[in-house]
Amino acid sequence: INAEYGEGDPVLFHGITMDATPSHSWDNEYWELFHQGYREPPVTNPDLIATINPKSKIIISLRDPIKRMQSAYQFFCAFHVYDCDKPVTPEKFHRLVMEALETFAQCRVSNTARGCVYSTATHQLATHLYARIYSVYLADWLAVFPREQVHVIKFEDHIKNQADSFQELSAFLDIEPYDEDDLTSFMEKHNVANSLKDSKRIPYMLPE
Repeated sequence: INAEYGEGDPVLFHGITMDATPSHSWDNEYWELFHQGYREPPVTNPDLIATINPKSKIIISLRDPIKRMQSAYQFFCAFHVYDCDKPVTPEKFHRLVMEALETFAQCRVSNTARGCVYSTATHQLATHLYARIYSVYLADWLAVFPREQVHVIKFEDHIKNQADSFQELSAFLDIEPYDEDDLTSFMEKHNVANSLKDSKRIPYMLPE
């Protein structure tokens, strides 16, 4: 960022800016409008970001895909994004997952896994199954960014040991490591719990 003070030379400020929109890692809903007839998107979010800022550092957090689908179902139903049949139940969730799997399997008969992941015909909002096929999206990010510019976090590991996870992020971003006492105090003050009420949660999962 350049700023001029009076008649002096421009002053360069160094800082880190970020965007923390989770869907940027996978959401590319409108590619079919611009690339009609294509079976796979020729351009994705990683391509756009790499073109604008090739030195970007990418942090990707991956959660257990089953738990992530369950969370999506609970969230979208609770906040009326998806017109679901309430209350949420394991049986309804199971039915929606089976429907999404069947739709994806039908797509795979005539298309690639990547094509089916990005095809809006397979996109079921209730579970977001397509957004949980992480390998496709990771491959797209790694195709345009060097491995040293991509930091992948396993969500469950981060939760178990947040202090070490934050220090690893500091090293990845080339910033000074946190003081351990300050970091512990910060985490204690900013411990965020899921605010979704128990009545909105699936009480259990079916064995299958």
